[in-house]
Amino acid sequence: MNTPVKRRNIFFLIFVFLFFFIIHFELFAQPSTSPAEVFIIGTLHNGNRYINHQTLHNVLRELKPDVILWEYNEDFKTVYGLRTARFLKIAKPQIEQLALQKYAKKYSFNKIFGFDTTIADRMRYKQESTAIDQRIFHGLDTAQMMPEDSIQLAAYLSKSDFYYDYIVNSGLKSINSPRISDTCRTLYQWDMERIVPLSKKYISDGTLIQQYEAEMDYWHARNNYMIKKILGYIHKYSGKRLVILTGLNHKYFLTDGLSTHAQGVFTIKELGENIQ
Repeated sequence: MNTPVKRRNIFFLIFVFLFFFIIHFELFAQPSTSPAEVFIIGTLHNGNRYINHQTLHNVLRELKPDVILWEYNEDFKTVYGLRTARFLKIAKPQIEQLALQKYAKKYSFNKIFGFDTTIADRMRYKQESTAIDQRIFHGLDTAQMMPEDSIQLAAYLSKSDFYYDYIVNSGLKSINSPRISDTCRTLYQWDMERIVPLSKKYISDGTLIQQYEAEMDYWHARNNYMIKKILGYIHKYSGKRLVILTGLNHKYFLTDGLSTHAQGVFTIKELGENIQ
């Protein structure tokens, strides 16, 4: 005969069983979040005869990103009258800005965020950086070098000539190939491993060499800052498709840096790879 106490015990056991069954079912029934997809698209800010703002717009239209990140310190804002100013040649906007302006308007897209550090005067920064590079390589070119040093410099210049000749005469998919990223990575490694030591050996202007080294240090610090900003957006938009528009020379650094954080969180994809 079931006593009231036994019945209560049976009901309690049934309740406990059902409780854990429901919890277990809910945990395993929850769909797992797919890793985010990250496309790092290296661009030429001023384009070439194969790459322009329409090229980028077409890629964005194909990829249909949930979020776009662009190489600027501020989030994207529409600039009214930009096309007119460009037509009248009173402004020369970068192709990323033109592509994003068209894409944002056509698709009412507003998730376009900046990931670069603040540079007060970007044009001046570029001019000063270029001037330092030119002075360094002029000094090396006119130096009376030992044969083994001449060979190192020649190898660097040959690879550099190939790289820049290739990217100004190729399309977007070609310049984003792993081969070109590898070439760019090697050039920046050789900057520190070959050009800096050669400069210290053959150039007497110590201030110039310090400026060149400072330029390299800033390059690495800037890229590391970009990586941290991008990771923040990847985690914020977990499971989404993000497209990163960046100057081509940054691509290898961003790819290498982001890859160390990717496992189980996001996948880095190349143009044309498994777009669904």
